Formats: sequence, C-alpha cells, structure tokens
Amino acid sequence: MSRRARIHEQTRQEIKTVAHRLMAEQGTSALSLGAVARALDITPQAIYHYYANRDELITTLLVDAYHNLAAALAEASQRHPDADYATRLLVTSLAYRAWAVDHPIDFLLMFGNPIPLYSAPVEQTAPAAQRVFVEFLTLLQAAHDAHLLRIDAPPSAIAAWVAPPPHFDTAASQVDPAVAYIAVVSWATIHGLVMLELTNHMQPTLTNLGSIYQHECLRLLASIGLTPSAIS
Repeated sequence: MSRRARIHEQTRQEIKTVAHRLMAEQGTSALSLGAVARALDITPQAIYHYYANRDELITTLLVDAYHNLAAALAEASQRHPDADYATRLLVTSLAYRAWAVDHPIDFLLMFGNPIPLYSAPVEQTAPAAQRVFVEFLTLLQAAHDAHLLRIDAPPSAIAAWVAPPPHFDTAASQVDPAVAYIAVVSWATIHGLVMLELTNHMQPTLTNLGSIYQHECLRLLASIGLTPSAIS
C-alpha cells in the first residue's frame, strides 16, 4: 500500500472513531459529516474525499459492527470441541451479550436507535447481518442432525409458522424449518434480554445481569434438550 493510500485509510478510520464518539455523546440522530469534520478540524468539503455522504459513513459503521460481532461469536464457539454443540451454543450466546455490553454504541446502531432519513442498503448490510447468525444456525442445525434437539412444536405448527423454504445466505444455508423456528425464537429471547439491559429497562429491579443472562441461556438450552459442559 502506498503512503498516500495508508494516509487515506488512516483518515477513514479516524472519521469512524470520531463518529462513534459523537454518537456516544449526542446520539445517533446527531451524526453528520459536518459534525465529524468540525471534530477533526478539517473542512466539510475535505471529508467528502473519504465518504460520499453521511449514509455511506453509517453503512460502513454498520457493516463493521456486524462483522466484528460475528467474529467475536465465532471465536468464542471455536474454543470448544466441534461436537459439543450445547457448550458452543452457550458460549456463543454469552459472547453475544459480552460484545454488546462492550460495544453498546455499535450494538444499538445495528438493532436499536433509528437514524432520521437513513435507510440501510440491504445489498450491503444484509450479508453482514446474516454473518452474526452463522454460528447459532450452524450449531443448531448440527445438533438437530445429531438428533440432540428437543422440538416441542408439532411439525404441522412449524410448517404454518416458518415461511418455506427457510433460507439463509450463510454456511448454514440448508436449515431445517424446525431449526429455523428454534433459532429465531431463541434469538428473540437472548436479544431481548440484551436490549433491555442496554436500554436500562431491567435495572434497578434486577441486578447481577450477567448471571441472570447466563441462567436464562441455560434454561433456554435445557428447553431444547441441550446441556452444556461446565465453563470457566
């Protein structure tokens, strides 16, 4: 990479860093290229050499966030034996919350705070978003193939509830309808807990939220017939 290209990329990274700070301080709705330019002490015109408009910057932040979360989930899962699906699902679920707590601005950008007049370009954000669910889907499908999943809902109900055929543009593209159902409902549970924590709707009624979250993850896994090994 040439010196000019390195400087260009470094400035793009600085712009993203400042954008994160502005969102943390003022909320996502306050994000603008003008505000970023002022924070960096550069002219508003200069910033357009790096991002064509505010929406391109937001999309870049979104895609980065999805990829970073997906990488954290994969790293957590891969620390455990391949066939230990229950434990891998548990640590992946715990990593989901841990990443959200460590990166609340990114997490809420992905799933929470709407940005006025911004519409995410699906062709860019959807593949990145689907990466987040690769570990969950792959592990649940593998557990299902190994006849380890307990599925309480009758096939007729699942057929009525799951849009055929369930398709995910991931390594787990061939997902059984029952697995698709379990995956989405399970994600709704863990994601709901994380979102309520990040938006302070569980506090102060509940404390020790990490412990509560792990308990609920274990309860969720037990409901589908999976018992993880002890984790440190």
